[in-house]
Amino acid sequence: MKKTKSQFLAMLLLLCCSISFAEELSEKEKKSIVVKLVQRGVEFIKTNGIEKAKEEFANKKGAFLQGEFYLFVLRDDGLTIVNGGVPKLNNKNVIDFKDSNGKYFVKDFIKTANTSGKGWVSYVWPHKITKKMINKNTYIEKIPGTNLLVCGGY
Repeated sequence: MKKTKSQFLAMLLLLCCSISFAEELSEKEKKSIVVKLVQRGVEFIKTNGIEKAKEEFANKKGAFLQGEFYLFVLRDDGLTIVNGGVPKLNNKNVIDFKDSNGKYFVKDFIKTANTSGKGWVSYVWPHKITKKMINKNTYIEKIPGTNLLVCGGY
């Protein structure tokens, strides 16, 4: 019984720490996590294909969902192939999404990917949980030779 109680308390502490983990990271640390996550996602797609990636990126217990960090994949026409954090956007075209300032940020994702191959786009968007408007930063990387953009942000 004692071991079970200790295990429960350890799990509870880990859960509490992981909830506030992203809030306690510096901008530099968040950017590093996101870039590495997107790069891993790009390599996963290159190695395993988009169908396997769709399953893995949406897996709530998978390696591509880390607290508030998750991946989404867009085609360069704005169609969402998979969104690990907001599954209701799967198979939806989001090209005309605007932030609260009227910025067409998905078009900026595509422009960044097609111009530079990769980069950051900032915009304003509701927080996933609180729905409060917050500044968001998304890192985009285009998979060479495809129309796919792998994205992640905070």
